[in-house]
Amino acid sequence: MLRHVVLLSFKDTTSADVLAGITESLHGLAPQISTVRNFSVNADLGLADGNAQMIIMAEFDDVAGYELYSDHPAHQKVIQEQILGELSSRAVAQYTF
Repeated sequence: MLRHVVLLSFKDTTSADVLAGITESLHGLAPQISTVRNFSVNADLGLADGNAQMIIMAEFDDVAGYELYSDHPAHQKVIQEQILGELSSRAVAQYTF
């Protein structure tokens, strides 16, 4: 199994409504992409300064499943149309478990 973890931080000007829309769109990806085994999107609790604002975790059977997700048009659409224009920083890691 492969886990994909993404930490996102957004611009200070990004509104709560925009963040809610991004979260909703991300939640809609898993049903559209057959290789996603587990998927979660959560907001940081704000317990420490400097934390990312959003975490995305997705699980796949293998690298090929992750690559299908990564390149999927629905996934790319959310990134291009909703995330990139609001993003201030991004950290990503994949690992097997």
